[in-house]
Parts: sequence; C-alpha cells; structure tokens
Amino acid sequence: MPATKVLLADSDAVQAKSLATELRSAGYEVFKATDAIHTMNEARRAQPDVIVLSGQLAGGGAVAALQRVRSNVFTANIPVVALAGKKGANTAELMKAGAQACLKLPVAGEDLVRAVGQNKLESLDFTEAPAPVLKAPERMKALKATKLLDSPAEESFDRLTRLVTRLLGVPTALVTLVDKDRQFFKSQMGLPKEYARKRETDLSHSFCQWVVAGQEPVIVADAKDHPVLKSNLAIQHLNVIAYAGVPLYASGGQPIGSMCAIDSSPREWSDEAIATLVDVGQVVEGYAMDDDKAAALAVRAVAGILRRFGARLTDEDRADIASILEEKSDKLVRAAK
Repeated sequence: MPATKVLLADSDAVQAKSLATELRSAGYEVFKATDAIHTMNEARRAQPDVIVLSGQLAGGGAVAALQRVRSNVFTANIPVVALAGKKGANTAELMKAGAQACLKLPVAGEDLVRAVGQNKLESLDFTEAPAPVLKAPERMKALKATKLLDSPAEESFDRLTRLVTRLLGVPTALVTLVDKDRQFFKSQMGLPKEYARKRETDLSHSFCQWVVAGQEPVIVADAKDHPVLKSNLAIQHLNVIAYAGVPLYASGGQPIGSMCAIDSSPREWSDEAIATLVDVGQVVEGYAMDDDKAAALAVRAVAGILRRFGARLTDEDRADIASILEEKSDKLVRAAK
C-alpha cells in the first residue's frame, strides 16, 4: 500500500522542517509548500491525502489558501488539518474557511501525527461549490448587469451551442450562467426534454459551478470516478459523464458561467477541443459584454476556429460562422461611424 501523502504548507522553514521530520517518522510521504500560491499548485500536482496548513502562511494568508482549495473541484475533497498560532489566522477563521481540524501552535509531533491519521481516511463529499464564492457581491452584481439571467433563448447563442456539438462531436453543449443557488441555461443543445424546457437546474445538478468557483477550466474524462463530481446529480439526471467547461467572464473580470461540452460516455478531451471551447466562450462574452473590444476579440476567436478546423467545416458550420462574423463586424462598423 502506498504511503499516505501529506502536503505541509508552512512559511516558517525551521518549524516546517521539524513537523516534516515527525510526519516522515510516522511513515507519511511529505511534500512542502511555502506560501498560499505554492500550496494550491502543490495540492493540484501532488493530490495529497491530507493538507497540514499553518495559519501563519505567507503569500496571501492561510484563509485565502484554504478557500482556494475548497473552491477548486480538483482539491475540494482533500481534508485539511490547520495549525493556529499567535500570528496569522485563528482557529475560528480556519474552521470557517473549511478546515476539518485545528491544532494550536506550537504543536507536539504526536498530536499532529494523530490528527493527520484521523483525517486521512475522511471522505469529503461536496455537491456544491462554496456558497461565499458563488454569492460574492461583486460577482452577483456583474452577472445581473449582463441582463442574461432568465432572458429568452436567442439564435445568436443557440448557433454557438449547435456549433460546439458538431465541431467536437458531442451530444450536448451549454452556455450556462451560475446564479447564487441555481444554474440558468442561456443556450442548450441536447439536454433531456424536462431540463431543456425549464432551462435551469439547482446547483446539485451543476458541474459549471466549479468552473466559476475555481475560475479555471474543468476537464473531466469520467465524472463517475471523480472524487468531487461523482456525487453530483447531473450524472444521474442529465447523463453528464465526460465534461469540459471553460469560464465565461463579464466586464470587470468577474466569472459568471461556463461554456461547456458534455458527453454521455467517458472520453479524453483533446487540446483542440479545449481550445475550441475557449474560442466559442470568447464569442459568448462578446454578446454578454456588448462592447467594441469584446466584439473584436470574438472575431479573433472565430479566426481561431477557422484555422483549427479548416476544410473539415461543413456547410452548416460555415453558415453559422458567417452569421457570427456578420453580427460582430456590423457592430464594429457601427462603432467606427
């Protein structure tokens, strides 16, 4: 059986060396991080069984690091044993941010080893991303300012989801806006009739919420095997097995939703597929922001699609792409007058 992996996040080199020695003596494999950003990167890379997080962590602080861990679908399931001292985050702050246990510094080696042992087997089951992240006032304000929530279906958005299904060979594509307690489909192609009619679901059925919470693409070959997504009801009710989603941003850089492709069977997503979603997402943002710069970036994104697929485009693909270019170029021409 492989050794339990522990990520030790501590900016105090002397303290970290002592704690690492205790953990290794107990048979744990130890990785180190020295600041908040390094902690997130190492958590993604090493996929530890437990994170030991010092409340005195530099580079943004322990609370920020813990919030990032809990907001990312690839690390949200990792238990965290926090260490609170006279400086930095206190016990209440660390527990509120998502720690499973908190010890006071200085901590005895045997107490730390015991806490790690008690938490390493804990299975953290998250059906929803952290509410404070999704409900952040700045994000909600930016989302509402788009005036897209609960708006009628529009051909300009629908042609994008149609285009994604054809280019990527998937049954389902969505333009999703993530509200504080639900996801709304500005456009959908391929959803079961009930959900296609409602054009929304609770967050219990949402993968896209994790794209927004983590502010990065979520690429999953088989959600049934994913430690966080395996409990999401989208698998059972929407037949979401393979998922690829990229963030959509509003003016000011706030994440508001996801441009995603879905398959009902496991699949590996190619770099070409992800790049195509990014480009189509750029076009979506061009409609959402409705400004000249966004329109120009959307035209550039369409050029990327043309360059990527070239002769493989069907007449239907070309017609949809031509419509996108006409809409965006008309806007830029009007702006230039």
